[in-house]
Amino acid sequence: MGTIDLTGITDSLVIHYGGETGTIDAMTFTQSLLNLSKAIQEVNSILNPDYSISIVIEDIGGGSFRCKISSKLGQKIKDLFGSYITKQNAIPIFIAILALLKSSDVTIVQKEGVTIVKGDDTEVVTTQPIKKQTLVKIRNSQIIRNYITNHYHVLNGDPAISGFGITCQLDDKGLLYNVPKDKFKELSDSELTEDEKNKKSNRIYDAILVIVKPAYIGNSRWTVKYKTNIDVDISDTRFLSDFQNNIKPAPPGSKLIADMLETLHYSDKGDYIKSTWEITEVKRVLDKDEQLDF
Repeated sequence: MGTIDLTGITDSLVIHYGGETGTIDAMTFTQSLLNLSKAIQEVNSILNPDYSISIVIEDIGGGSFRCKISSKLGQKIKDLFGSYITKQNAIPIFIAILALLKSSDVTIVQKEGVTIVKGDDTEVVTTQPIKKQTLVKIRNSQIIRNYITNHYHVLNGDPAISGFGITCQLDDKGLLYNVPKDKFKELSDSELTEDEKNKKSNRIYDAILVIVKPAYIGNSRWTVKYKTNIDVDISDTRFLSDFQNNIKPAPPGSKLIADMLETLHYSDKGDYIKSTWEITEVKRVLDKDEQLDF
């Protein structure tokens, strides 16, 4: 059984993207980091329902390509008796979920000031205590699983990424957790229930889309770039109305920050056939040269 030692990680981690150039595609980095950040925030919402959390980039490192992020909890909240509510660090628990995503079950052992979370063939050691029922709730969260599988889906679509990993510091020689490229496809596949097989399943993305061909009148189907060009239906009628009445410009080359629903269609045998896409809400439009503020 492999062991992942997270005792040196509390409220920050270094994300490692393997590659030869020391750089990373901006869209890959943005989409990956957005999904990971959302997953961490969802983990925190279960661990610390009385605390909000923000994810910030602290530093960028060389090598392949690395960035250090940290979590910042919101203002402390007092309970009815005037005591500050105890907070838990979301990042170590998030990494444990990431590492044990495909394990059939997990067990928890509390030992000498550390928590050992055991999966099928991997165990994670952390100083962060957690109850079994809380861990199960996090593992069973479809929202968290969607963000993680979306992250691997993005990496799988970038041929320049040779691996993904996590460690403590930017100058660490090795990795605490390492996923080779040949595992991306498996980890990006959504798990279907028996009821979903032979039908279809949905995945929700926080997406950043480059507009290729908007629909100026009538039909709401647009062509956008999301790793590759895809055709999307837009069901956000308020955005469509503003755009088609010249209230909110969104010319080719600009970007949409949007909620996007991917529907995956399967054959009678459960084999994947195709995906269809729908933008359910446009949150923001960025000009061609406008930078995304994390």
